[in-house]
Amino acid sequence: MKYKIKQLKSTRRDFLKLSGCLTIGFSIGGISPDHFSPLINELPESIKRHPGINSWIEVLANGSVRIYTGKSELGQGIRTAIAQVAAEELDLEMENVEVILADTERTPNEGYTVGSGSIEQSAMAVRFASAAARMKLVQLASKKLNVPAEEIIITNGKVYTKNGRNPLTFADLLDGKQITDNVPSNVTLKARDKYKLVGKAVPRDDIKAMVLAKQEYVQDLRFPGMVHARVIRPASYGAVLKKFDEKYVKKKVPGLLKTIRNGSFLAVIASDEHEAIQAQKFMSFSAVWSEKKLVPDGEKSLKEFIKKQPSKPEVVHESGKLSVESFVHTAQYYKPYIIHGSTGPSCSVAYWDK
Repeated sequence: MKYKIKQLKSTRRDFLKLSGCLTIGFSIGGISPDHFSPLINELPESIKRHPGINSWIEVLANGSVRIYTGKSELGQGIRTAIAQVAAEELDLEMENVEVILADTERTPNEGYTVGSGSIEQSAMAVRFASAAARMKLVQLASKKLNVPAEEIIITNGKVYTKNGRNPLTFADLLDGKQITDNVPSNVTLKARDKYKLVGKAVPRDDIKAMVLAKQEYVQDLRFPGMVHARVIRPASYGAVLKKFDEKYVKKKVPGLLKTIRNGSFLAVIASDEHEAIQAQKFMSFSAVWSEKKLVPDGEKSLKEFIKKQPSKPEVVHESGKLSVESFVHTAQYYKPYIIHGSTGPSCSVAYWDK
């Protein structure tokens, strides 16, 4: 008997929620291709919080568009990916899409850029907003050109009738205004078989700036009299700082300006970045911590302790009937605790103006 296995899809965030001990059960049998089809047009959470189309999209005077996202570029290529999504839904060329990232004065507040959620959250919000904008532009073109909406064609920022007459730009249709409608719940997304950009490799325009070391990120900022800080972290979760030797570190790093301690939080401030890193290293050598056991008394192992903790199963999507002929597969997967931290250095800059 032959069995065909369908992969159950889960996000990295969901996986981490269940980290420790994860039990997966699935059935194998005659599963229809449509069984795992996604929910249709469920509005992303970011759209529910910021439903206005103009929260995400601005049409410029030259007919190109500016996209706003509350996520930050951390090297993951989100600027290019979001431009792809917007260009796809609006039938634009990539060069006609500008993306503004995490500008607190202009972009939607989408919280942290973390957990590989930029595509799932922000890009999907941009996709829905772009599709809604396209619907509105078609309506405006239909009215202005006095033809049914089915006769309207959008190609590279130009709006035509099927016979090719009276081409208009997005800016022409809006006449200096913006699309202020909310994204409707019944917005129609472009069919996957119509994609021209999404799913294809598109060169990232930020790689050149990285190679040439252009000052693009917070880490690149420099101000007169600027100092640098580093945090000293314990070896395990919940450790308590007992003591440290500032004199030892000062002898090793003359540029050490100050040591900051707040409970078990320990940090150093130095005159330049290299000295801050060196001070961090030597302070780590001198610091003494009182570490806590991760496994409570009476428990044999972390694995067994995690298995005893309450869990809340969640069904992502279920439909149809499975044809299962007495075949059940059960397995357990164990993963110890990990730090869900950034994969690269993170930083912030504060400028104090007296």
